[in-house]
Amino acid sequence: AGDIFQCFNIDDQHIGFYLLDVSGHGTAASMQSFTLAQNLANNREAWQALDVCRLVNTLNSEFDDPQNSGRFATMIIGIANTVTGSVELVNAGHPAPIVISPQHAYFADQTQLDTAPQLPLGIRKNYQYRSSQFFLSQQQHLLLYSDGIYECRHPKHGFFGQERLLKLINSARGLAPDSLLHHLTHSSDLWQQQQAQDDISLMLIS
Repeated sequence: AGDIFQCFNIDDQHIGFYLLDVSGHGTAASMQSFTLAQNLANNREAWQALDVCRLVNTLNSEFDDPQNSGRFATMIIGIANTVTGSVELVNAGHPAPIVISPQHAYFADQTQLDTAPQLPLGIRKNYQYRSSQFFLSQQQHLLLYSDGIYECRHPKHGFFGQERLLKLINSARGLAPDSLLHHLTHSSDLWQQQQAQDDISLMLIS
């Protein structure tokens, strides 16, 4: 799989998390994602320093494409304060996360939370990433996902699409987190008629 994700405690009131997706399929993408994940281990000094930008900048500068195949990776990475609800995110070319509240669900993009995507990893080694900060209330959830869930295709109706994904989440936003994730994966399975077309990763932070 080209997808890999992790969530862990940094200290008593901070959690670190990421979801990354390496382009391509098969063994090459899997090996690349594993290598990147090793460089994001939770014992890295930048995690302890709560410096999410340093993590991304280092990962990007060390991104290796030995076969010069044009490989790259998209990633959402962040640190959440479990006491204050503050979340700091860097979006490296990844689909916009979705904020789910009791009232509605919406894309956390530039117009709403200033979390616009930046260049994917491996495109330009000297690129400097910026972080965005916002707050999650106790009633809100943050959904991270890979493009496999909205790029899955129905033989007649085409791509599932991000707007259909958001509509589906809005209609099911009252579900408990585990039930919501199950509902999303079940819906995508039905759409692609049980024929897996790409990796699908979902992470729901509450």
